[in-house]
Amino acid sequence: NAGQATAGIQAGASVLDADVAGDSLVNVTAAALRLQAGNAVGSAGNALEIDVNGLAAQAGAGGLFVGEANGVALASVGLSVERIGVDGTAAAVAVAALSGVDVAGNVVLSANAGDITVGAGQALRGANVALTAALGGIAVGGSVDAAARNLSIAASNIVVDTTGQATAAGNVEFDAARMNVVFGSVLANGGKLMLNGGSELVVAASAVA
Repeated sequence: NAGQATAGIQAGASVLDADVAGDSLVNVTAAALRLQAGNAVGSAGNALEIDVNGLAAQAGAGGLFVGEANGVALASVGLSVERIGVDGTAAAVAVAALSGVDVAGNVVLSANAGDITVGAGQALRGANVALTAALGGIAVGGSVDAAARNLSIAASNIVVDTTGQATAAGNVEFDAARMNVVFGSVLANGGKLMLNGGSELVVAASAVA
């Protein structure tokens, strides 16, 4: 628990949740979180639970599986830590910032009680991508890219803003009570596109293909 400070977790292999699968115990609490793993962050059967405002992450083919307790925005996150040398003195060590989410494998990111925000200038990239905000909205002002296959976004409200782009090599599925695609773009490159807007669906001309 880093409180209102920044936390960073880095592993050459994987960052995993040691608790039993399906638990709701928050593993990391911080104002901002930097996650970096050579293989995986969390697993398909046991996501890493976090409670943070800003998130930046990088992972390999093992993918990223993260559950946010409230809401989260992609961010640029770096930090400086003090390392104690053999002589007992402390020296500041800077950890380079990561920006957004860049994963070679699949990305499954959920927010239990708030919004997921991919702001302008931020990017979320994975093989297959699934974003879920159970009680909130999902706003895309940057880019969300399912580079290998499918993209699924589910929330009470989905907005693809002026600067936003949601793309997939395969299928794209949006499921929301309200959906607004305004000047941004939603692209299914060779796959199927399904927009389920529930009570309201607003799509700007040429925004969907």
